[in-house]
Amino acid sequence: MIPFEYLLLSLIAIIALARKQLKFTELSLILLFTNMALYSVRHILLFGIVVAPILSRYCNLIFERSNGYFINFLKKRSENISGIDASARGYVWVVPLILILGFILSNRLEFRFDEEKKPVDAVEVLKKEFVKGNMFNEHEFGDYIVYSAYSQYKVFFHGKIDMYGEERVRDYYEIAHFKPGWEDVIEKYSINWIIFNTDSMLTRFLKERKDWQLIYMDKVATIFVRNVPENIDIIKRYRELKFPVP
Repeated sequence: MIPFEYLLLSLIAIIALARKQLKFTELSLILLFTNMALYSVRHILLFGIVVAPILSRYCNLIFERSNGYFINFLKKRSENISGIDASARGYVWVVPLILILGFILSNRLEFRFDEEKKPVDAVEVLKKEFVKGNMFNEHEFGDYIVYSAYSQYKVFFHGKIDMYGEERVRDYYEIAHFKPGWEDVIEKYSINWIIFNTDSMLTRFLKERKDWQLIYMDKVATIFVRNVPENIDIIKRYRELKFPVP
């Protein structure tokens, strides 16, 4: 894959060459989506979709008005590719056929998440119980919780870290590693329950705390609720359950 920095340099070069022909709207779109792509990697796809047609048109203008060995070589290659495209037009019908077959087959395939890595069973318990209040979650669990239980729960953190500000990221790591002041962060966000990796220091730490009550544990995920009167019903339902040793 070509590094985005190289694409950006190419973009700057093309803008410099075509600056007199660029329309205001086109220039605005290029600047907007370039800024978005530099801010977050997930916007690079949008950058390509929006900016590529504009660049393509001005590349053609540059080639048409330029001469030289390299430019002529590219023009020749373009003519050859155009000839190949023209000869393949009779087979265009194959593309929609493949798409239709792919759609039919995809409906027959069963997709499953890896239960050794994702909190599949733990989230099923959450969906059944609908634990109230704000959660604190392991960031790698966040994406699955959003996928599986978005209508019921709002995650504290997920894999798209760049969506959160510096303060949120710092607060996450203060709780995850129970650094000095972590309980203040819990209060700051009114955290009522926690779902975290079973094989983690935080889980082992909370198991020893009387102000947090274990209600679920498997080899992947562990769920705690605050030991407060508001959670007494769910604590009673799960207090006597025997959990596997991680």
